[in-house]
Amino acid sequence: MPLMSPKLARKVWRRGGNWAAFVIAWVSAAAVIGGLESSQQNVDMTKEDMKEMEVKGMAEGLTNIMDFLDEDDEVNRSHLARLIQLLGRKDFPRIWALGEDDFEEHIEVLKLKIKLIHEEFNRVHNQLDDDDISGKETVKELLNILQDGKTVDILDKANKMKHTMAEEAAESYSEQWDLGDSLHFVSTVFTTIGYGARYPVTAGGKFATVLMVMTLLPFFLHCLTTSASNINTLLDRLLGISDNYDDLEDPTQEKMTSNLELRRKVTIKGSLILFCVIIVHLLISAIYHFITTGWGFGDVLYFEFINYSTIGFGDLVPEDEMTVAGAILKNILVKIPASLILLTLFIRLLPVIS
Repeated sequence: MPLMSPKLARKVWRRGGNWAAFVIAWVSAAAVIGGLESSQQNVDMTKEDMKEMEVKGMAEGLTNIMDFLDEDDEVNRSHLARLIQLLGRKDFPRIWALGEDDFEEHIEVLKLKIKLIHEEFNRVHNQLDDDDISGKETVKELLNILQDGKTVDILDKANKMKHTMAEEAAESYSEQWDLGDSLHFVSTVFTTIGYGARYPVTAGGKFATVLMVMTLLPFFLHCLTTSASNINTLLDRLLGISDNYDDLEDPTQEKMTSNLELRRKVTIKGSLILFCVIIVHLLISAIYHFITTGWGFGDVLYFEFINYSTIGFGDLVPEDEMTVAGAILKNILVKIPASLILLTLFIRLLPVIS
């Protein structure tokens, strides 16, 4: 004997059972993607991708230089073409990675840069008017600092620290796909926000993401649609239209005109209520992010509207969304309600705008 009748099961499903199943699917998908992306394969592929991007940027820069060479400068153009072709070889990023020195920040390069800067500001010092005492003193102090050998040592140490921090950040990105990161990533998939702060690198992770788009996203839309329908039905009842359901089906011309007017009034009133809810919800979310992120008021408003519209540029991402509590609470209290309210308003206005 079944635990409940099909009719009761459908009622439970539409009244929140689908959301419970969706949360289970969300957590399960996060566990899967987290396990796939925290593998050693991801660590190695992330480092390889970084080197490939570096080499690709070098090749693009050399290609741009080619445009500035004269057409009849065959010697330099041929030499540059050979170099670009070499950078395009499949194994070049691997070979390039074997050279551990960052030539741009090598201490000898730093010394040359400081020498050139010193010469340039020595020229500036000579060009300043004699009565510009403050300006000359400022430049002179700069020249003294540049001439001091400690400046090179300090910049060299700073570059080494920056290099170490960059390596740790790259390793952290590829290794720390914990549950909070995974929950956040999956939520950016089903809400279609797609910040880009996290993305799959392994073949398994990419395949799992495709499956999520094909399954979890439609499931999320189903949950939103059923809940939006329930909210609109509740609004109709609160606004008194449910008391007139029998009259709304009356086919007489007089009743049809009266019913049409009643439906229009209820639609407008319900839309105004939903619009007010959106404003309040946006305001509460903005106040929270203004307090917790340290962003300016303009950035907070910008983020709220971009987040509400599910565009998700990724230029501003609150750090608390990467934690387990943050990922769950921010979705339950901010992102999912935002999608639900907007869809409810759209469904309510659809007969009017269609």
